[in-house]
Amino acid sequence: MSTPQPPGPSPSAPLPMTPDLNRILPNADRSSLDQLFSLGEYYLKNKQYSDATKVLTLAAKNNHLPAQMALARIYSKGLGTAQSYSNALEWYKRAAESDDPVAEFNVGYFYANGYGIEKDMAKAILWYRLSIRHGFANAQFHLAMALQIDTSDSKALEESFSLMAQAAAAGFPDAQYQLARMYAKGMGCARSSTKALAILKRLPESSKILFLTGYIYFTTPALKKQTEALKLWSRAAAEGDGMSAHNVGHCYQWGLAGLELDYNEAMYWYTRAENMGFKESQIGIYECWYWLEEYDKVYEKLEQALKDGFTSAHAYLGHCFFFGHGVKQDYDQAVLHYVQVPEEYRDVSIHLQLGRCYLEGLGGIERNLDAAYILIQMGTLETYPTSLYYRGYCLENGFGCTKNLEEAIEWYIKGFKAKDKDSQEALLRLGRLHDPTTYVAYHMSIDPGLINDELCFDD
Repeated sequence: MSTPQPPGPSPSAPLPMTPDLNRILPNADRSSLDQLFSLGEYYLKNKQYSDATKVLTLAAKNNHLPAQMALARIYSKGLGTAQSYSNALEWYKRAAESDDPVAEFNVGYFYANGYGIEKDMAKAILWYRLSIRHGFANAQFHLAMALQIDTSDSKALEESFSLMAQAAAAGFPDAQYQLARMYAKGMGCARSSTKALAILKRLPESSKILFLTGYIYFTTPALKKQTEALKLWSRAAAEGDGMSAHNVGHCYQWGLAGLELDYNEAMYWYTRAENMGFKESQIGIYECWYWLEEYDKVYEKLEQALKDGFTSAHAYLGHCFFFGHGVKQDYDQAVLHYVQVPEEYRDVSIHLQLGRCYLEGLGGIERNLDAAYILIQMGTLETYPTSLYYRGYCLENGFGCTKNLEEAIEWYIKGFKAKDKDSQEALLRLGRLHDPTTYVAYHMSIDPGLINDELCFDD
């Protein structure tokens, strides 16, 4: 990332005579400084880094832009000297005083990554904006990515899309891929799988191209290509793409894309993904262990997931303590974990268990029937059998709602049909069931409406 440099001496040419620096520097005219720079470039090509640094420093101190940029690269890469991002940043800033777009971009990049200075995205964005005045595609791309940090800011996403489109039009490959990604997800633009696929088809095949194409196939029902998506993800996983391996595991975990639900096969793919460095697959691993009732393994994995920053692990830790799975049953600990689950990960099972805590005064929560019924309503799902029972239980007794026995019985019947033991016993108690049917033990269920959202997308 540098401005075009004037050609230096040919590597095969004899070492040029060193200019008389004492004569050149007092006047520091452009031609003399160009001589110094050419000599410095010659030294660099011949890996005479110490000499190059000395000569380029002389020119750089006299505001020779190409020399300042070359000197910044020397310190950034540690060529013949200790790597020093702070020294590199100093020279990029000096070069930026000449309104050079590459220098301005590099200053922003150093701020964005905390190279030689404290990380500061606000300052990075300011420097990127200076660089894009010149139409510098690299700055357009990085500014576009920085504007995606807050996905709730629609104006920022629209600007991000515009900048990404400009960088892509300039032929910047990473921008072309990201533009396809934004079309695929509808980030800052109307979602268009057609436009996304058209861009991807023009790019050389790679694991990330296979991954994104698979995602588009999977999440666009009109394409009817979910099976093809699995094939693409499998190919990408073979090339080391962890997100693709994770998505194959996700399909096995939930029986998607025509696959039979298979926790063991899901574990295989999740483990592959984790070994590729995709840590998010820990979530799938502990979920599968939970359904396989390998509770000791679940608890150990959950604690590791929390250490790695996956706050969604609080949900299953809460379940472990609530039901005594792998640990001693402890409602206080269950509630402590449930309330730490981020809002976007609070599914029906968490709402229901918290509703039960309010209903029965568990986990240090004071009994509150109104709050209990609100949460139980939020936790009701027809594919979640135990929620159907508690909905009926509240209606039968008027807990947080108007007492309504007939409506309660309707919920108990739904629960019984879903093979919930408590619903069956409620119907027997109320004399509405005279021929008990063998029920299947209740297992918790996750809201199926959340399943597709758990496919990994961002890279």
